[in-house]
Amino acid sequence: TLADARRRHQPGVVLNLLLESQAQVNQSSNALGWTTNLRSAVESARDVYKRLVVGTAHSGVWDALWRADNVRAAVTALQRMVQGREIGADKVFDRVAAEVALALMQAARLCNDAASVHTVFTQCNAWLRSSTSAYNILLYTEARAYDAKAAVHVLKQMRAAGVRPDVHTWTTLMRGMLAAGRIDLATKLFALHLDFLPRPPADHAVQPDDTKLYAPEHNMLSGAQNLPGNLWEEWYAEDLRRGLDPFVTSWLKDLAIEMHEGAGKVRERHERIRTMRGRRSKQQVELPTPESPLVPWLPTLATHRLILRALFRAQRTAQVVAYFALLRRVWPQYCKWAGEPEDGPDGGLDGLERMLHGHLAQVVPRVRTLHGLTPVADTTAAGSAAAVAGSYTPYYRHCSDILRMIADIGTNTNTGRATNDNEPVDRLVYAKALHAYALQGDMTTVLHHMRRYQGFNDVAVWTEVVRCICEQIRADPHDAELLFPYGFDMTLCRSVSATTIPPALLKSAQPSWIGFVLIMAAMLASRGVHFNHVSYGIIVQTAAHLGDLHSVVRVVQYMHEHSPERFNVEMLRMVLASGDLSFFDKCRL
Repeated sequence: TLADARRRHQPGVVLNLLLESQAQVNQSSNALGWTTNLRSAVESARDVYKRLVVGTAHSGVWDALWRADNVRAAVTALQRMVQGREIGADKVFDRVAAEVALALMQAARLCNDAASVHTVFTQCNAWLRSSTSAYNILLYTEARAYDAKAAVHVLKQMRAAGVRPDVHTWTTLMRGMLAAGRIDLATKLFALHLDFLPRPPADHAVQPDDTKLYAPEHNMLSGAQNLPGNLWEEWYAEDLRRGLDPFVTSWLKDLAIEMHEGAGKVRERHERIRTMRGRRSKQQVELPTPESPLVPWLPTLATHRLILRALFRAQRTAQVVAYFALLRRVWPQYCKWAGEPEDGPDGGLDGLERMLHGHLAQVVPRVRTLHGLTPVADTTAAGSAAAVAGSYTPYYRHCSDILRMIADIGTNTNTGRATNDNEPVDRLVYAKALHAYALQGDMTTVLHHMRRYQGFNDVAVWTEVVRCICEQIRADPHDAELLFPYGFDMTLCRSVSATTIPPALLKSAQPSWIGFVLIMAAMLASRGVHFNHVSYGIIVQTAAHLGDLHSVVRVVQYMHEHSPERFNVEMLRMVLASGDLSFFDKCRL
């Protein structure tokens, strides 16, 4: 039940569990039977909360308040539960207290309630001080806040308590570094896992064609270089002036030495057993998997995915290709740490390869051509100076086509195959290719491929249409035709979606660009495609760039009245970062 609560982001489960079973917890024989009918109790509690606290607010607000209030109440209940207790007096109670405290820390983390995370860890320290998972949650809150000193302090607490870190510890620390824009530190920390790789047998000479990595002293530092151009070893050898905290590097070195000494003892024990049995075979003892307490840092599939995405965002395409080529070569060695293969012989490597293809489709035009997502020549390009300069038709010439495509959603059964050549394309590659064309302002090509692959046109693809509109406007913010699209047929809106578009958006005979994108949002929402925070963020950022506070306010009001998305802190930062709005207008917003 606790695991299900974490998946569903329902800390209220923990609260009800604490409040309804407090008497049972005091009885060791019944302490583990407290989860009966708990989910129905949680749902009823949520319904009561909605009736008492909120009126016409959106359900997303209900859930957010409900979760936050439940976390704080659960912290208080947990404090009453452990008050006056001592660890070791009741083993069953100790188990329950540790599990509940850990689940509540996770629930508070999901609600971004760092204060509750620290409160639970402090009041239940006796039951959590030996839990790696508890320290990982603490580390997550500090890393998410980009507080490097606080994160290192958590690591020092771990070492002082004798708690061994695991792969999640270092991956969490890497997430914080990447969120702070320190990709160089994250790659250096990733490369330190090489210290935990196995050492070759004494009689094994590392060859250039080896497909197995060994600890650096047997490759790079000895000059053997078993894999030429090893990107990870280049990261390992980097000397960063403002590098990792010395405590982190020294602790990892000590852990690696300890692990290899332990593995050496295991290998010696196996050799003695073989000698006693008279066996002459030299069976190599494999390095344990990351689940073993002997290996505190080996990357999993999630770690590789994290690094690749960071390289994508940093536009380090050459490193992306080198990273994946190396990983493919040594995958038989690394796949056991990544988990069991899910599909095909390469398992999770297929998913990473799709990520690579999507990135290349976004940054390399020839890759888009290889996938059949070529640009469409438009000989009728005319209109704004920005569009003509790039030979792209201004978006206002496509307004009616865009609305007709929205109106046709659900009437076509195309599920991802091209309608003209029957050649399939990967969904991720398709979305990334459209992203590239949208950044160029090439609306003709975007709409052309959207017609070919109508089954792939989800909210991410329609967001690229919005991005394309905004890119054209940002390229030429003084073009009146881009700001007030004359090719926009209001009659079509009234006839197709008169009941789904807010009346205020249909009043103007000559709507602005902001009116058009909000009409798009309303029509798409009526067909089950809802703009997300990325979609609205692009719109808000463009309006702020134009210095158009009125348009920003229109978006905020529309989101409040008609969308499950809220005007959040990130969008507010976009507006505040714009130099085109006066200080007075920013304060008003």
